[in-house]
Amino acid sequence: MRKLGQFLLAGTMLSGITSVATIASANAEPVILAAAACPQGQVGTPPNCKPAPHPQPAQPHPQVQQPHPQVQQPHPQVQQPHPQVQQPHPQVQQPHPQAQQPHPQVQQQQQQQQQQREREQREREQRERHEAHPQQPTQPQIRQTQPTQPQPTQPQIRQTQPNQTQPTQPQIRQTQPNQTQPTQPQIRQTQPIQPNQPQPNPQVRQNPNQPGPDTAHRAPPPPPPRLPTLTATQATPLPKRSGPPALTPTNPQGQPITTVAGLRNERHEQVVNGQTVITEGHRVIVRAPNGAMVIRHDDVDRFRYGARDVKIERRGNDSVTTVVLGNGSRVVTTLGPDGRILRRSRFDRDGREIVLIAAAVTVGVALYVDLPPPVIRIPRDRYIVDLEAAPPDYVYDAFTAPPVEQVDQGYSLDQVLDSPSVRDLMPSVDIDTLTFETGSWEVGPDQVDRLQVIADNINKVISANPKEVFLIEGHTDAVGNDVDNMSLSDRRAETVALILSDKFGVPPENLVTQGYGSQFLRIPTPGPERRNRRVTVRRITPLLANR
Repeated sequence: MRKLGQFLLAGTMLSGITSVATIASANAEPVILAAAACPQGQVGTPPNCKPAPHPQPAQPHPQVQQPHPQVQQPHPQVQQPHPQVQQPHPQVQQPHPQAQQPHPQVQQQQQQQQQQREREQREREQRERHEAHPQQPTQPQIRQTQPTQPQPTQPQIRQTQPNQTQPTQPQIRQTQPNQTQPTQPQIRQTQPIQPNQPQPNPQVRQNPNQPGPDTAHRAPPPPPPRLPTLTATQATPLPKRSGPPALTPTNPQGQPITTVAGLRNERHEQVVNGQTVITEGHRVIVRAPNGAMVIRHDDVDRFRYGARDVKIERRGNDSVTTVVLGNGSRVVTTLGPDGRILRRSRFDRDGREIVLIAAAVTVGVALYVDLPPPVIRIPRDRYIVDLEAAPPDYVYDAFTAPPVEQVDQGYSLDQVLDSPSVRDLMPSVDIDTLTFETGSWEVGPDQVDRLQVIADNINKVISANPKEVFLIEGHTDAVGNDVDNMSLSDRRAETVALILSDKFGVPPENLVTQGYGSQFLRIPTPGPERRNRRVTVRRITPLLANR
């Protein structure tokens, strides 16, 4: 029995040891091998086997159960790695509080980065706008004029674009008063011409397709005066004088008057219906309360210069003058009771009539016509031709050119003479090659040939159409009083027409003369100006009614 108990005890111990070894081997490294068993009756592990002790009979159970704690002892060892395995969890989770602790700094850095990205985005957008719209540098000036718009954006523009924004701003501030920088012409292209810029010709704008002369919308002139009745003295021809032709009035003593100073003593002034009427020989000047003036004279004196015969007769209320010219043709002019031209015709040697003027304003129709300024679609130097610098073909083209705008109706001669907006429909030629002495209307002998090109082109046009009518206008500068200038301009136009007919053979009946004084200055100055002392020629045939 003892041997059987020992055997059982040894087997039990061997089983426990085997279990422990098995469990340990499961947790141990693969290279560890289980220990060999000692012979029966011995304990330990070879070669350290010892005799087995003799156990007491009552203690087998604790000894048998003793291995259980030993067997179970590896469990904490086996389970021991679990806390070690689980230990990394708090270690893994430990960074969370560490990550949360620097969060305010990270958040601040992120905000700074976000702000930096937003600034860069705004800068890119601003650069794109500057590249797409080069005129945007002018916006800072607009922001200055509007107090509600914030200006702090300007320092950002200056900081981010030091080479683009900052240089342009002082340029804009400098160019506004002087208008000399290249940015101003770009602004000026969307605007009309500025009034503070001097113009070479105040009556004509130089750009094509722009409104033309500034002669419209002026104060209307007073009605033309009633001309004095033709006298018996005017019914006689005037002999030609030596030298350049000119009409020289005389005083009551028969002495010639050659300057405007001598005419002042021959003037008679009176007020009629609130208007000042000034009579000066065969001329009458009317000045309205608004300062507008008009002058009228009779062409009979110019027709009878060198004529063969002159006859004046009354037909009812009208006056009919017949002048036989040196070439044998007859010019018949019918004047109304107020001295206005009702009809003018030329009869050649065969008796054929050529009507030149055949319309007068009916009663109740205004003499002054106010049209919008015409739109000039031809070059300026072809619309107003300067004789001194223009080639001869420019003169001919101006005398044959159609109106710059369509003429919807015909006008009487008085309407053409008194309405600058009507006259401006036709191109003109400025005779700026003549020089008149101060206060005189006579042309020097050395200047007569300067009218050759004018006469040749007028004769060329009339030979193609005998019904053509040309207006010779006289103008003065602003020096002197308005009455003297009105008389001077009217007499100078008459002198040029007389030279064209007497020296170059231009038919006198195809010419009409009118003075305008200083009302239409070419150069706006109150002082002496040679370019304002001029004679202008224009064809008015397309403007006249009943042609």
